[in-house]
Amino acid sequence: MRIRIKLVRTTELEVSKGDTIKSVLRSFETKEGARLSHRMVKRMSTSELIRNLNPSLEELGIEDGELFQVHLDFRNGINKDASYNQIC
Repeated sequence: MRIRIKLVRTTELEVSKGDTIKSVLRSFETKEGARLSHRMVKRMSTSELIRNLNPSLEELGIEDGELFQVHLDFRNGINKDASYNQIC
C-alpha cells in the first residue's frame, strides 16, 4: 500500500494498512526532514478534525494511492502547525 503526502512537492511513503496516522506522519517527517505538529482532517462532509492520531489507515478507510495535502500555518512560525487533508 502506498499513500502520497504533498508538501510543495509530492512525497510517496510505503505504509501498511495497520499503520496509524501518527506513525505515517513521523515517517513523513523523517523522509522530508520536517518538524510538524499535526492535525488530520478526515474526508467528511463536515471536515471534522481528528485530534486522536491513533486510528489506523484501515480504520479511517484510506485507500491505496490516496493523496494527502499538507497545509502549513505560518502564523505560528514555519513548520509550527500543519493540517493534513485527504483529497477526494
